[in-house]
Parts: sequence; structure tokens; C-alpha cells
Amino acid sequence: MARRIGLRGSSPIDPHAYDYLLDLARPAFAWEFARRNNALRRAAFKCRPGMPPAQRMGRNARIYRLRRRFHAAETFGLHYIPDPQLNAVETMPFWLPEALGSAIGLEMAPHPVLQAEHFDIDRLPGAKHLLIPVASGPELVLQCRHYVGYFLLGGRLSLLPRRFFLRVELDAFRRFPEQLNAAEHFYRAVCGHVLGPWRERAFGPERLRRALLAYDIRTMGGGSHWDAARAIYGQDRVEQARRSGDASLRERARRAFAMGKKLVDGGYRNLLH
Repeated sequence: MARRIGLRGSSPIDPHAYDYLLDLARPAFAWEFARRNNALRRAAFKCRPGMPPAQRMGRNARIYRLRRRFHAAETFGLHYIPDPQLNAVETMPFWLPEALGSAIGLEMAPHPVLQAEHFDIDRLPGAKHLLIPVASGPELVLQCRHYVGYFLLGGRLSLLPRRFFLRVELDAFRRFPEQLNAAEHFYRAVCGHVLGPWRERAFGPERLRRALLAYDIRTMGGGSHWDAARAIYGQDRVEQARRSGDASLRERARRAFAMGKKLVDGGYRNLLH
């Protein structure tokens, strides 16, 4: 990493190296905080034996088969623990369905329902990851920029074909316009469209980036809250505030660190809902 040197301290953290975080969906952000958890990092050693190798399936699609359950990983809300050294762009963390706030259930069918068109996995945008656990049905993860879709697939599959059909069951007691809205929502989800930008004040991507940056500067870089403020808000702005006796930027960096620590210590689960 590039080294940033402040007037009264130094930090080996390059804030620009954290810019990729702004393109992550919240489950990917959850992994960024979880992989810094010391207990998870120790448990990762227990999950190394039997780690599922990724097998290619079509274009930009991979399949993972678990041979056993990883109980040490399940305590952290994961099927297994990837290498904590890898960030959310470099690996695919498979969260347990109960750890996620909700999941769309899909039922596999060998033939089209009515005159439905076939569903070609190669035409799905982004990266596709299919996990086949030991004690539950397959899970499909669609990974696109700004969007990650998690889907539970009904039934047990020995192999997911490149072309298959989906049957989506809507609530029969809904009025027809509501069913159309539900179908459109599903279509947008499956096709990887961005359903909407983050508007949550508590967990916006900019705020999460500041929290992670402040946490790393304090814990890994050995920097102070002033160093975190310089990295987040810029050295010139911080030094100008210091000369005028204004410590508000340092206080904001301190709050960012406190938020980052809370998310690393287990609060990352709140990002999965």
C-alpha cells in the first residue's frame, strides 16, 4: 500500500485503495467487516480442510459442492469461511439463508411452464455462483456491480444445466395488478437491474467506507484519530481545522472508528437484512 504521512503522525493506509467499496452491495460489505473479526480469522483455519473447489460452468459461472458442514463457519452466518485475506471482489462469501434478511425461492422444472421461454444462465449479467450444500437445497448468487442477488433453488440437483426453467409462484389471493408488480420486481432482480440506490442513512456506502478506513488505520496502521481524519477528509482540511482549534473532524473520525469496530465485532449481520 502507498504510505500517507501526516504532519504529526503516519499511516500505511492508502485511502484510495478503499474506493472499490463504493461499488459493493451490502452482503459484500458485510464480508469486508466480518473478515477483520479476529475470531473469524482463527476459525478460518478450521475450515481449510475440505474447502470446496470452484468448477467452471458456462461463461463466468462457477459451481461449489460442499462435502460437509462447517459448524465453525455457521456461527458467523456463513456456509464456510473463505480466505480472510481476500476482499469481497476477490472471493464469494456464501451467507446462510437465515443470516440473510430474505431470499427469493425458485423452483426448478425440467420443462417450461405454459409457454415460458427457457432460462439461459449464460445470459444472466455478471458472475454466477452456485453452491450445493450438504443438508439443504442449492443456492444461486448473481453478482453484478452494485447488486448481489441470493436465490434458494427448490429441490436437490446433481448438476445445474446451462439451460433450465423457472416457475415463480405468486400469491393467488393478490389482485392482478399486484401480481404484475411482483412479477416485474422478480424480473428486475433476476436480470440484475439495480433496484435502487442506497438511501439508508445508517448504512450508506460512503459512511461504511469511512468506518472501515478509520478502523484499519487505528488497528492495522497504528494511526491516531487525527490520522484517520486526514485520510477521510483530506490533510489540508484537517490541518486548517486544527490551526483554528476545531476538533470536529477528529471527533467524526472517532465515531467512524467506533462504528467500524461495532460492525467488525458482529454488527455486520445488520448489513445482511
